[in-house]
Amino acid sequence: MAYFKKHNIQSITLNGNNLIIEYNNNSQTETKLIDTSELQLIQSYCQKQGLNTLALFDLQKQEPNTQKPFNWTPWIIGGGIAVVIIIGAIIYFLARKKEPKKDYEDWK
Repeated sequence: MAYFKKHNIQSITLNGNNLIIEYNNNSQTETKLIDTSELQLIQSYCQKQGLNTLALFDLQKQEPNTQKPFNWTPWIIGGGIAVVIIIGAIIYFLARKKEPKKDYEDWK
């Protein structure tokens, strides 16, 4: 797949010892002799899979999803700390002793 992206290729068709390469831009095609290791890898992959044509779209479907799962740990820890602080504040305000109100007569 890296070869496809590097060279902006839409599809490659195996034709004997040649590869017919169709590019993404303007559907331009080119015939190349299989003479490099990259092209030999593509040829052997096609032969092993029993394919005559290999398209970028098909390769992208086969590629496993490499996106990392979302990390919830910081949210769980931060949420836990917030809950402890809120509960502590509620307990503090409910448990503190209230000072008795002074009457107007005591102020004289």
